[in-house]
Parts: sequence; C-alpha cells; structure tokens
Amino acid sequence: MLTMKGTGYTGRNYSVYHLKSASIFIEKVRDIENNYTVNSVSGSLIEEHRTSVVAATFFICASLEATINEIIHTVSSEHYDNEGDRNLMLSFIDVWEVIEKEKYLPFLLRDSNVLDKYQYVLKALKKEVFNTSISPYQDISNCLFLRNALIHYKIDDHKTQNNIRKRIESKIKKYGKHPFVSESANFFPYKCLCYGCLKYFSETFISFTAEFHDKIGLSWMAEQQKEILLKGVVI
Repeated sequence: MLTMKGTGYTGRNYSVYHLKSASIFIEKVRDIENNYTVNSVSGSLIEEHRTSVVAATFFICASLEATINEIIHTVSSEHYDNEGDRNLMLSFIDVWEVIEKEKYLPFLLRDSNVLDKYQYVLKALKKEVFNTSISPYQDISNCLFLRNALIHYKIDDHKTQNNIRKRIESKIKKYGKHPFVSESANFFPYKCLCYGCLKYFSETFISFTAEFHDKIGLSWMAEQQKEILLKGVVI
C-alpha cells in the first residue's frame, strides 16, 4: 500500500486502490489479446475486453486525481511525521492553508482540471512547473482527454473522433494494434481501446507522477505507485 514513509500511516489513499483496480483490468485485457485471435475470440470476450479497457482508463485517471489531493492533504497533516521530509511538510502546510483560506481558488478544491492542481502545487513550493508543450504533460493530457470523451460519449461526434486520432494514434502504434477490430473501423471508439493504449497510458502515468514526485522531493512515493501499476503491464 502507498503509505507515508516512516510513519506506519496508511490513511485513506484511494489513489492506491484505483491503481490496483487499473492493474487488474489491464492484466485482463493483456491476457485476452495474448490468448485469442479475431477468429477464436467470442462476442462475450470482446465485450469483456472493451469494458476492461474503459475501466482501466477510468481508474488510471482516477488515481491521477486522487494522488494530488491526497498528497496536499496528507503531507500537511498531523499524520505526517517523517523527519527527513520535515521541511517539505512545513511547505505543504502553507499550501494547504492557502487552499483552505483563499476561497477565490475553488478550482483547487473541486472543479479544476487535475493538471492545474499539479502545476499549482509546484508553483506554491517554488518548483519548476511542467512544460505543457512536451511529454509527459502532453501525454497525460491525452489520457484525460480520452477518459473525458468516454465519460461524455456522443455517437457520431466526428470532431472528438478526429481529435483523439490525431492525439493518440501515432503514440500507441509502437505497442501494437487492436487485434479484434478491422482496419476500416474508426480509431475512436474502436481501434484505440486496446492493450497498446493502456500500456501507453500506464507508462505516461508513471513518467508524469515520477517527475512530479521528484520535483517535490518524494520520489519514493512514485516508486510505490509504479510497482502497483506494473503488476498488470509488461514494460
């Protein structure tokens, strides 16, 4: 479990459960693709495959959102007593007080793009923010974009279909194609929902959170997250 190092405190870190859930669904998708072909896979397995890709995508993004909320709250709380990170804790207390007191920043509490929260914490701690025009920021943005398109799915939304294809298709080519859909099928919501896409998102999550944790001096947290997620992914 992702715990506060050196404290024995486990908290209510649902970012961990989200990652474990993602790992379970990713492994299921991988096993289906490895053990069946387009000629041998059943209709029920195709449904299970698609459902699992969607679920894993949701859980990866859910963990991304929970992670930043948990870090802000936990490192600034009384439970966090790791002497090695004492100065960091004090800095986070300042960040938490701003979030609690400054009501003109409601986006940090509920409504903002999750990536805004990561950027805000880095700014508040006087750390270098992510370059939004390159990886891993662009890649994690792609993951969130696909998640949102699935949650708010609209049939025959050609603008969204084209946008996802432009953003993601070239990224997942190196991981292999969807084994159960035809080449003529639309990239979204068909060809993109495969193990290759989940592998791309998993590597992106690991890269983004590792860089963030490294920036704020909590690299060990990213290592624990990586260990959990990689149980379902072969990298």
